[in-house]
Amino acid sequence: MASPELSFKNANSIELAVWHWPPSGRQDSIGTLLFAHATGFHSRLWDEVVAEFPGYDRFAFDSRSHGRSAQLPPPADWVKTAGDIAALGTELGIEGAVGVGHSMGGHNLCVAASIAPQLFSALILVDPIIFKPERYRLPDAPPIDYSEFPTARRRNRFQSPEEMYERFKGRGPFNRWQPEVLKDYCEWGLLPVDGGKEMQLACAPLYESSIYANGNSHSANIYGLLGKIDLPVLVIRIGKEAADDNVMNFDESSTNPKLASCFRHGTDMHVPNYTHFFPMEEPKMLSKIIEKFVQETVKS
Repeated sequence: MASPELSFKNANSIELAVWHWPPSGRQDSIGTLLFAHATGFHSRLWDEVVAEFPGYDRFAFDSRSHGRSAQLPPPADWVKTAGDIAALGTELGIEGAVGVGHSMGGHNLCVAASIAPQLFSALILVDPIIFKPERYRLPDAPPIDYSEFPTARRRNRFQSPEEMYERFKGRGPFNRWQPEVLKDYCEWGLLPVDGGKEMQLACAPLYESSIYANGNSHSANIYGLLGKIDLPVLVIRIGKEAADDNVMNFDESSTNPKLASCFRHGTDMHVPNYTHFFPMEEPKMLSKIIEKFVQETVKS
């Protein structure tokens, strides 16, 4: 697969990094795909999926404070982060794309589709962070101390992507990932610091923790928007339903099991035997699901 083109676009008054894979051979595109990544990661984790769609015009972007996009101090704002997609897609002139979003990315695509419906022809939400309605906090709920989240204390500095890969490859959950995907995470998930002597995570642990802490805030409750999305929507739920909503367990799914029914044209798919990191564990399997949905639903 040819290397993507990197550009930086202004969206919501911040600079976002966008990777673009034109159709192979520069032939006319048979469609457009827009990929949105999960909390703490970056757009190049989609490389193995992107490679399965050579005839498409493909875009993937780094969310604010992730990857090569502008770094902002915590706490994260779910409303602004989701609005970035609508602003970015409009800036890029995208229309009628199939949006593919994992986790936080799936949540954010829903908001973007409600703001700028012309951007999309369909949405594919991979274990999206959209909880059961009762899990969201009330408007006057006190803020959560995100500095106490376990992710706030994760190791932040490495000597190189190779060191990071060697450290992670035998540890859960990364030991379930395809090696190529883990290598992409390490290669593009670090930024140089101290004049290049060391590298640090491109999403700061404290910022990542603030995303998790605010995931069930009142402002992150988007149920009032879902019924307005007049597009085919595929909700892919992974593994088993979370047993305890108050425990962050990536082996389970926090997605509302009834989420698909909240859309006008929602379809539910349950994929057992995998974890929340399904796109990293089985990118080719996910690609087949995407292709089937596009052919049967979008192009029918």
